[in-house]
Formats: sequence, structure tokens, C-alpha cells
Amino acid sequence: MSRGFVAALLSGLACPGAGQIYNRQYVKGGILAAITLIIVGAVFYLTWTGMSEATSSMPPEEVLLDLFGIARRVLESNRETFLRLTAAFAVVWVYGMVDAYVCGGRVKDLDTPGTRGSL
Repeated sequence: MSRGFVAALLSGLACPGAGQIYNRQYVKGGILAAITLIIVGAVFYLTWTGMSEATSSMPPEEVLLDLFGIARRVLESNRETFLRLTAAFAVVWVYGMVDAYVCGGRVKDLDTPGTRGSL
């Protein structure tokens, strides 16, 4: 398997930025991973605050019976923000995979003994 393919798999399946770290592009990988964590954190925060607002006036026994209704209200109250965060995550994810694949081909020379960039 080529280094670019493995790097793209890491960025696509593990976390955006993992492929860049595998390709020894530590700063770029860290930035992509940080952006991903910020986006995921924002989604969790919006979900948590939306659920708190939606369930604050409900009796506890009704919360378990209406989980899908609560989820629908949370999504509808922040629909545009959720869509923007989803789009931002998709852009970071695709960029991470493509960049890891393309840059992985350039880094493979470092792994071949006797080439100009070998360690």
C-alpha cells in the first residue's frame, strides 16, 4: 500500500489531520485536528443546550417517552447552524483526505533507503 493511500485512510477514517501527521506534516495535521475538535465541540454544545432548553419544563417520565420529539425540536431550533457546522466538517474531512493522499506521494521518498531524502 502506498504512503498516500494509508495517509488518506487515516484522515478519512480516524480523524482529519491524522494522515498529515502520518506524513510528518505535524503543524498541518494539528491544525486540521483542532478545527475538527472545535466543530465537534460546537455540535455537542448546541445539542446539550438545546436539549436542556427543550426538557427543562418537561416531567422526567415524559422525557424518555419523547426522545425523538426532543431531538426534532433541538434540530429545528438550530437548523442553520447545524447545517453550517456539517458543511464545515465535510470540507475539512475531504481536504484532509485529498491533501494526505497527494502529500503522501511526495513523502514516500523519505522511506526509501538510498534516496536523496532518506533518514
